[in-house]
Amino acid sequence: MKNKLLLGFCFMMAAFTLSAQSDTVSSNHSNQLRYSNSFHAGALLGKKGNGSYTSLSTVHGIRHNRLFAGLGVGYDGYTGWRTLPAFAAISYDFAKVKNNAFFIQFNGGYSFAYRTEEYEDNLDYDVDGGQTFAGLLGYRIKTDKLSIQISSGYKFQRIKYSYTPSFWWYADVAAPVTSVERDMERWVVQIGIGIN
Repeated sequence: MKNKLLLGFCFMMAAFTLSAQSDTVSSNHSNQLRYSNSFHAGALLGKKGNGSYTSLSTVHGIRHNRLFAGLGVGYDGYTGWRTLPAFAAISYDFAKVKNNAFFIQFNGGYSFAYRTEEYEDNLDYDVDGGQTFAGLLGYRIKTDKLSIQISSGYKFQRIKYSYTPSFWWYADVAAPVTSVERDMERWVVQIGIGIN
């Protein structure tokens, strides 16, 4: 059912895009700075055993000709972890096809993380987030005021956490701290809608 809805939505948006006519007024404003945003939903695809989860994000910023720069926030799921990334994004339209464009985008920032797996009862955890990075290649279908973006690429997420025994028998000796740094790499595929 979900696949049929997604396919129907894509056909509807493609038909809407094909029926739209070019606007000479908007082409005169292409050299000006203008506000642009996008909302994305997709999947993080991992190696076997690591699982595939949802990725959601929104990016808001400024567009000038082929260049876009903005700030974004999101939600990503990983096996045993959920992250809330805050990032800067920059993209460049490297090839134009009428009003549409192929683009390359880079996102980089920091994610706040929380663990979804059960903690061991005898350990106290201290969870930090970590840096996140994504490199995407995509295609943007542009209408008068909206655009549909289909993109795919590589996403990297680092999570740092530490744990100590929750009980420590020796009052004059500090509890041992074990620090863990975990790197998660995923293939991301997403579709988005935005304001040009």
